[in-house]
Parts: sequence; C-alpha cells; structure tokens
Amino acid sequence: MKNKPIRKLFLIVIIFSLFSCERRKSLYIYISNESYDQKEVPINVFIDDSLYIEDTIHFSIVSNNFDSYVFKIDNGDHEVKVVTDNLIEIKEIDFPKENYLTILYRYKLLGQEGREFYKNLYGKDHGYDTVLNPKQILIGIEENQDHVMY
Repeated sequence: MKNKPIRKLFLIVIIFSLFSCERRKSLYIYISNESYDQKEVPINVFIDDSLYIEDTIHFSIVSNNFDSYVFKIDNGDHEVKVVTDNLIEIKEIDFPKENYLTILYRYKLLGQEGREFYKNLYGKDHGYDTVLNPKQILIGIEENQDHVMY
C-alpha cells in the first residue's frame, strides 16, 4: 500500500517528461559568409529577442561552407532577427513546421577586372571601392534539409 503513491508519482513524472519533450524540438541554423571582400563578419542571431548566436563568420574559398548550430525551442511562431555589419533582417518562422534556417551574408566589390571592363565600356574609371553587390543578409526558411538554401 505504501508503494502506490510513489508509483502514481513516478507515472506522473514519466508522462510529464514525455509531453514536455514533445514541445521542444530542434531548430537547425546554417550560416555562411559568401563575401570575398569581407573575410570576417560579426553576427548576432536573436529568436524572440533572446540572443542565440553571437559569433564571427569567416569567409572560406570552399563552396557552401556553413557554420551550423542546433537549438531546442518551443513549438509556435517565432521571430528570427539577424544583425550584422549595420544590417538587420527579420523573418517569422512557424516552428516546428519550418525548422531549417540558412543565413547568408553577401557583399562584393568591383575588382580590377571589373574596373577595367567598366572603363572600356563607359570610357571612365571607377575605383576599387565600387560596390558590385551591396551588403545583404538572406534568410532561407525550409521544412526539411533537402531544400536548404545554398
């Protein structure tokens, strides 16, 4: 008879544990610096105004070089905010339906070959600091890993 309350308590704890595990699933975040002209970029990723990632992403000549992160978050709608280099990009995700995020940083200057092409085309010179692609953050949101944006 004395063991019955302990068994009930044990069952309640087990059931509660099972249901609480179901609420928190994994969010996968992949981040890549695709800028040939900015080799290191500080980045902060917030989910619902809580800082989840504070890191520096590095450029690599290897195509599709991603830093990866995995976090447990509650089901529901969440706001993802990426802050870097005076840029802010905000997206809403429906989690866990959308549980893969790809964050790309892009920036490209007009190099020597582009400068010469521009000079031949327009008859005037542009400096090395001419922006070919402005700084930008792209956030891809996917439901499965097969469609992650690269």
